[in-house]
Amino acid sequence: IHHGSRPALGGLVLENLADNPAAINLGWAWVHQPFLAPGQTWQSQEVGVGVHTGDLYDTLDLYRASLHTWWQPPPTPARLRTAIGMHHIQLQGFNGECYHAPEELPAIAEDCLRHGIRDLSIWEMMAQVYLRPDDQPHWEGDPARLAALRTALREVKRRGVNVNGCVNFRLLTERNRLWQTLGARAQRSKSGATLNESYHCSMNHANYLPPAMEEGSHPLCQADDRFRQYARQLVARTLELGFTSLFIDQTFEWRPCFAPDHGHPVGDTLAASHEW
Repeated sequence: IHHGSRPALGGLVLENLADNPAAINLGWAWVHQPFLAPGQTWQSQEVGVGVHTGDLYDTLDLYRASLHTWWQPPPTPARLRTAIGMHHIQLQGFNGECYHAPEELPAIAEDCLRHGIRDLSIWEMMAQVYLRPDDQPHWEGDPARLAALRTALREVKRRGVNVNGCVNFRLLTERNRLWQTLGARAQRSKSGATLNESYHCSMNHANYLPPAMEEGSHPLCQADDRFRQYARQLVARTLELGFTSLFIDQTFEWRPCFAPDHGHPVGDTLAASHEW
């Protein structure tokens, strides 16, 4: 929900239309920004509006009552229906600061089990190339650290704990070696410029995102077949290390891509990102 008059590429926008800030004259819109070639037409999906005089809790009651008339929950394993969540463990901070060594994971898993948590999510800098201070691709690095991670994952799973690897497929920096083969797959604007999205984090500067640390980070186009080939390889590599599943950071791309050579209609990226 976007509060204001500058909507994103799509979504529900709420705005107070009253001239007097103390008054309320609520307006709303379900906003889309389709890109149409000359002669093309577009029609939005149907929108249903229900008006009542109650408060938020009444709205939620009405929504739940409506939901039960048509929605069927997916078949979910009994264990997941009673799980209280998963425990996220950052082995390193976003600026590379070490918080935990891989060897600590089995003891952390045992502590989680004592509190009824059977799912861990591991954040390892080697899987976040848009944050790495070096030029190495995903899951490449110190052989001793990788060996320690494999051993730790094996011990965690032996205790009956599911452990997923948090991996970012979407962002890539120009300094990373992968840029040589995937840079052309970065998203493009309408003018052909490469879209930017950077997280040059630092815990040692006055500014958490200091401009001097900029590495040139860009989102990849998820509609491109070459991105998907790279993504499948990364999934296989992550599972081969011993993770039982993946936690994909920034899964879906919401911004349109105008690259003419990515194999998708101009501007159409969101649907393709859902497909992969």
